[in-house]
Amino acid sequence: MRNDGTGPDGRWAVSLRRVFPWWYLIGAAATMVALVLLDPEGGQAVIALWGPAVGITIRDREKAARERLDQGLPVDRASLLSPLWLEPVCAALIAGFAIGIGLLLDALFGHRTFVTVQVGLSILVSSAVGFVLLLVILRARRRRRRTTVSVPDLPLHAPQERECDGVRDTGRRLPVDPRPDDV
Repeated sequence: MRNDGTGPDGRWAVSLRRVFPWWYLIGAAATMVALVLLDPEGGQAVIALWGPAVGITIRDREKAARERLDQGLPVDRASLLSPLWLEPVCAALIAGFAIGIGLLLDALFGHRTFVTVQVGLSILVSSAVGFVLLLVILRARRRRRRTTVSVPDLPLHAPQERECDGVRDTGRRLPVDPRPDDV
């Protein structure tokens, strides 16, 4: 298989529209507008940060679509995407990072103003803190999902079939949550 996203037959598994990260395009446009408004004489070269973000996302989603097709699973857009909130949050964090870096680079190589440095540094640091918080949230969600999957769905006692008023009861009960309520 070539490294351009196509399979052995030279075709993509799904259309580009299904795997394109539209929120990243909005983030790139917002980055450009913010850099032009905050520092009109500065360079907007940090828009190039969005290229790899978009390309890697398309490649990963295309690979996931090909694997899902090989397994016979559906490849609609919803099955290829992460949770609905994740892509806009990542786009906002990448935009903040790009704006902060752009302002700091302009202050370093262009006209050094205290305001440009202060605003660029505050945007960059807040974006970095946001990335750390996002990683903590994703790790907690993965840990929670892993513990709920590992709890077996077994009855608390051996099932006994009974019939009461024409309704068959197998004796199957829901398992008790082993985690305390204060978690």
